[in-house]
Amino acid sequence: MDDKEALELLEEEPIKYRLALNLLIFSGLRRGEIGGLKWSGIDFDDKIITVKRALKYIAGVGLFEGETKTFKSRRSIKLPDFIFDCLSHIRFGNWRSALR
Repeated sequence: MDDKEALELLEEEPIKYRLALNLLIFSGLRRGEIGGLKWSGIDFDDKIITVKRALKYIAGVGLFEGETKTFKSRRSIKLPDFIFDCLSHIRFGNWRSALR
């Protein structure tokens, strides 16, 4: 599969999956860090997300929110406009359909 085919496949996915994959690619965030993002850590004006928490999994306990992997993992990242377009659609647009 080439890049064009991969992008075409991704276009068919719900916006939440496209957003998660784009965050992985363009921000370098870990899966748990993406799960730990809060709206309060997203600056739509300056196009910056702040990573403070992460989702973690422990067998027998399940998912829970906790600290990032290391203290240095707490950071702010400037991201491209198209990522914030997706975030805006989920946050301010028709979020019910975006999350399906």
